[in-house]
Amino acid sequence: MGGCLISRLLIKNSPAFAHESLELHEGFNVFSGASGAGKSLLMESILALFGLRESNAELIEGVLEIPYSLEEWGVAHEEETTFSILKKEKVRYFVNSQSLSKKRVAEIASGFIKHVNPKNGEELEPARLLGLLDGFILHQEPSFKELLESYAERFLELTRVKEELKRVAEEESRVEELKEFARFEIAKIRQINPKKGEHEELMRLKKSLSKKEKIQESCEKVERFLEGERSVNAFLELLGREKEFFESAMNELRALIEEERSHLLELEEMDAESLLDRLEKLADLNRRYGGEEEALAYLAQKQKELERYENLTFSKEALQKELTQLEKSTKALSSRLHESRLSYVPKLESLLNERLGALLLPCAKLALEESALHAKGQDWVRLMLGNAKAESVSSGEFNRLRLALLALEASHSKRLGVLILDEIDSNLSGEESEGVARVLQELSHSYQILAISHQPHMPSYAHRHFLVKKEAKGSTIERLDREGQILEIARIVSGSEITPEALEFAKKRLESKP
Repeated sequence: MGGCLISRLLIKNSPAFAHESLELHEGFNVFSGASGAGKSLLMESILALFGLRESNAELIEGVLEIPYSLEEWGVAHEEETTFSILKKEKVRYFVNSQSLSKKRVAEIASGFIKHVNPKNGEELEPARLLGLLDGFILHQEPSFKELLESYAERFLELTRVKEELKRVAEEESRVEELKEFARFEIAKIRQINPKKGEHEELMRLKKSLSKKEKIQESCEKVERFLEGERSVNAFLELLGREKEFFESAMNELRALIEEERSHLLELEEMDAESLLDRLEKLADLNRRYGGEEEALAYLAQKQKELERYENLTFSKEALQKELTQLEKSTKALSSRLHESRLSYVPKLESLLNERLGALLLPCAKLALEESALHAKGQDWVRLMLGNAKAESVSSGEFNRLRLALLALEASHSKRLGVLILDEIDSNLSGEESEGVARVLQELSHSYQILAISHQPHMPSYAHRHFLVKKEAKGSTIERLDREGQILEIARIVSGSEITPEALEFAKKRLESKP
């Protein structure tokens, strides 16, 4: 997913903002302001909008440009996508006016919203690093995609066969029990030997049997009526009327009488007790299986199962043979993946260290670590920063390392979405902070960046600079022009008492803006 950005933001009745509407654009957007002005509360509101924080306002609404449909999430497609949170008695989340759970909103947003914070270091996970390496290889060598896909298909088939073998082994341990049960079920249905529609036909016969005497009596009355047919014909001839219709009706009536007489004869020969017994058996069968057709289908299923149980040893041998072949071919493909990855690790490491140098970090070492076969091969990627494991470095180093990895990933990826950073340059030296600003400017080609800063470097590199101000009626957000930027950068440098030297520094920073 890519090419996403937040274009408009609305916050009502938060601890900082009474009513704030903000237009945003792509690129590098920086927010600054005095402590307590509401910068962190602003970021909390934005994160809440995507299910990443609890809502801190009565209403939060964001309009996004998302160049793909969210219909796979059950969200109706519109030209602009609107995320909103309404907080009254309870908190409700909406996407395009459709009510969703917070978890669902977070799942949808995970495709285009990335939040860099000390508690979340997914970029350093071995699987994520492996994905970074594979993405780098694909950018250099498109044919690598075929190898990845071939391996993925083979591993999927290998997993299927392993699961089938596991199931067969479980069945084998109780095969006699399974056979006995299947034979019992088969015998029970065969003993009754139902026919499709038999119950319905027997119910019809039962009804006929209960009305046999009445039908016989009625047949005799109709036959007596038919004896007067000649008198009716003579009457019609006397009047000169057509008699064909009457004769036709009488013939149909005779045929019906003959049919019923034949049916009564069958009923005479029928054993009522046997019929009722058969109906009872069929009714019991239907209660158990749903009908004669369903019982016959269940019979066929059990016959197949019994056949499979009786051939289980043969099936297991065939699966084991297939497994051996699949393991061999999957390992061969994983070895090819390993060799390709191994050849590109030094190149990726070199590019990563260029970015780490700009961030005043020690060089990193990337290493392929062999593992059991998994969905991506037999490799994981491990990272050391200097002589330390990446996860054990200071928070400042940790976040800068993550930025370097994001920049490296973005260099061979399409537009990736929105990157949210909360005081990423806090507790950094001036040089370190400037290095962060440069990397973020590079990342802004792939992400819409929303960042808070307390240092002068990020505002100097940003495409847009916003000032968060605390006022009597609540905080406001103002997009700064050049003069406003000069004053705000000077304030960041010298504090509330702005010095001429700070103003001069701010002017020079903006004049030398990359």
